[in-house]
Amino acid sequence: MTMALWATERVPLQCIDLLCGVSFTLMLVRFLEGDGPELRTATRPSWLDTSAQILGQSSYPTYLFHGPILILIGSAIQTWSLSPDWRWTWVAASVVSIGSGIALGFLAERPVMVWRATLLKRLKATQDGKSGLDARHSLSVAAEGGCDEQGWRPWRFRFTNFGPYHLSRLRALGSELQRQGGR
Repeated sequence: MTMALWATERVPLQCIDLLCGVSFTLMLVRFLEGDGPELRTATRPSWLDTSAQILGQSSYPTYLFHGPILILIGSAIQTWSLSPDWRWTWVAASVVSIGSGIALGFLAERPVMVWRATLLKRLKATQDGKSGLDARHSLSVAAEGGCDEQGWRPWRFRFTNFGPYHLSRLRALGSELQRQGGR
C-alpha cells in the first residue's frame, strides 16, 4: 500500500514513513503477543494459511534468484524496447521473482530439504548405534601437514577405526588394480 501511495506522488513522503512505522509497530505487537488461546480458537481462512505457507516456502529461493531475474528483466526491456516506466518494471520484476521463487521452492528446495532430513536421520542413527551404516565399516582419516608458523611440514595421514574390514577392502582393491594393470 505504501508503494502505491508513493507512486501516486499525492501523499507527502513523511506521511508514508509514518504509515510504515505504525504498520511495523503493530506487526511487532502482534508477534510479541503470541498465539493466545483466544487466537487459536478463532477460525482463519484456509486460503490465508495456504498463501502464507507458499510464500514462506518461496522466500529463500526468491532471495537467491531475484538479482539474476532483475538483470534478465532489465536486459529484456532494453532489447525489446518495452515500457521504460519504472512502475510497470517493478510490477513485472516482483511477479516474475516471486513466481520463480515459488516454482524453485517446490521443485528444488523442498526435495533437497527432504533428502537432507533423511540423510541427517541416518547419520544420527549411526552415531546412536541404532541402525543405518555399520559403525565398524566407518573409517576416519585426518590429514596433517602443510605450511604453518613453524614452516613447511610434509603431509601425513592418520587413520582411525582402521580394522580387518578395511584391510580386506584394500587387498581386494590392490588385486583389482593389479589385474587391470596386467591387461
